Amino acid sequence: MRRMYRNRALAWVWLPLLLTVSVRVAWLSAFPTEPIAPVDAEGFHLLAINMLDGKGFAIGWDPPLCPTAVRTPLYPWFVAGVYSLLGRDPQRVVLVQILLEVLTTAGAMALTSELATATGRSTKATRVRPAMFLAGVLYAINGTTQRFTGYLFSEALLLPLMPLALILTLRSLRCPPWRPVLGRTLLREQSPDGDQRNLKARSGFGQWTSVLLTVVRDKTAKVCVRMGRGLSVRPAMGRSQAFASMLTTTPSAAIWGLILLIKPNGQYLVLAVGVLLTVRLYVVRRSLQGRWLCTAGAFWAVLMLVLLPWLVRNRLLLGRWTLSTAFDENVARVGAVATQAALQSIEVKPWSETWEYLYRTLELQAVPELAGVPAKELAPCALQMAWQRRIADAALPLVAANAGAYLRVHLEGVLRSLLDPGHRFWYRVITGQDWVSTGVVPDIWQRMAWSLKQWAVGDALEALWLERVWRIPPLAGVLWWGLVAGRVAVGQLAVRSVWRLWSAARIARDPWAALLLAGTVGYHILLPGPIAYDRFYAPVVPVVVALIACGAAGRYPEPQSGETTDHANGSAVELVDL
Repeated sequence: MRRMYRNRALAWVWLPLLLTVSVRVAWLSAFPTEPIAPVDAEGFHLLAINMLDGKGFAIGWDPPLCPTAVRTPLYPWFVAGVYSLLGRDPQRVVLVQILLEVLTTAGAMALTSELATATGRSTKATRVRPAMFLAGVLYAINGTTQRFTGYLFSEALLLPLMPLALILTLRSLRCPPWRPVLGRTLLREQSPDGDQRNLKARSGFGQWTSVLLTVVRDKTAKVCVRMGRGLSVRPAMGRSQAFASMLTTTPSAAIWGLILLIKPNGQYLVLAVGVLLTVRLYVVRRSLQGRWLCTAGAFWAVLMLVLLPWLVRNRLLLGRWTLSTAFDENVARVGAVATQAALQSIEVKPWSETWEYLYRTLELQAVPELAGVPAKELAPCALQMAWQRRIADAALPLVAANAGAYLRVHLEGVLRSLLDPGHRFWYRVITGQDWVSTGVVPDIWQRMAWSLKQWAVGDALEALWLERVWRIPPLAGVLWWGLVAGRVAVGQLAVRSVWRLWSAARIARDPWAALLLAGTVGYHILLPGPIAYDRFYAPVVPVVVALIACGAAGRYPEPQSGETTDHANGSAVELVDL
């Protein structure tokens, strides 16, 4: 019986992992990809090849090979490492990325378990396993990340680290108010049959030994809530609590630093996480007896230590401290272009001919000498970097002077991406034909928005009826309405889970987990703006999956006020300080 129970418990973990491999392999077999076909994937391939050939951290097939600071180094190093071990074949990188997807599935399941702990609900395996299993299955079959597994995109390495960073941060945020006992404490244990008995907690060296053994045994997951076998306490404060907080704070900072070295887009998110953690420690500063500053300082010190070599490299290369020049280039190539289009009332798609024309206009205004240069890529490297800096310096005032127009087009891009259910892509996958063959408009929301701007509500509703009910072919209609319903369900369950976190936080006066999760998802949704599409959302797919699984799970019984649940023997333990 015990072996059968153990095998059944392992099945909850292994089945989603095997499903992840099966789905990715089946997808790549049915839809083979060229791993370096997209321009970003080709850039990562060139960075890896040029580093292996001793040409530096540069993108390009032919000289001049200029060192770049747009991309951060960790994913190119990963690709170069795979090339060194398995040969310079991008398809072999794809095979390794399938294994990274398996790790991400495990991370989504672990994050689901962590969220159950963060809400204060029962963490009995029989109740958490179904939610973990659901999260693993949902991630295994999700169509967002599996579409990018076959390409050399940095998200492949970013995905497994995101759940790990959030788990460690959640533990860091939850850890400060739970602290070891100083001196003598009386524990009153309520047994399942109603009998009460008093237990004297250990003090002195034995208490600290119990804490350290708990750290090793539970891998810091319950260091702040478990004090010896079978007991959960919430006592006074001591010196070891600051050390216990650092055990989760410093690894969290290291993982966030690695995330920035994979993809710099999250730089403001990491700053926000650091501020959130610092504020959290400041709130409980009295409990930490003045040691909160050491713990917060450890986070920032480790984060800077991870980033420092790359920052020094960019300081020597560009003459300024910066993580990446991606922000400068995005302001010029995206923000300024979208703002110009809004000011001229032009509907323009990213990277279309009109989009490139507007960028070329800005480029010539900032650097007039480019008009006589046939190909600026052939200019000396120092001159290319100077030109790019001048273009960025011209673009930033343009966006700042028209902040209202930019904010409007930014939010319109985000809303457009959220309302787009992805029907065009999946219709082509299923039928092999483009959506235009259906004879209905591809973006019904844009069509309805046009009518609503004219205050023609009836026309907007008529367009929805005709284009999505009456005229649409049955298969296309089922696909569109099914994807819309799926998005609504995903959003509802994710919001429900965040609300549960917040509700539990109101009882415990601990809103930090809800802020962290909601902020992380919201950041990745709002960041892309005018060029928003699924790839920008990919890093938070495991987070959303964990939220969905927790939102779909039934409510767990809450501990009574003043009590915590003892998960080892089912008893409730109440603390009484002498």
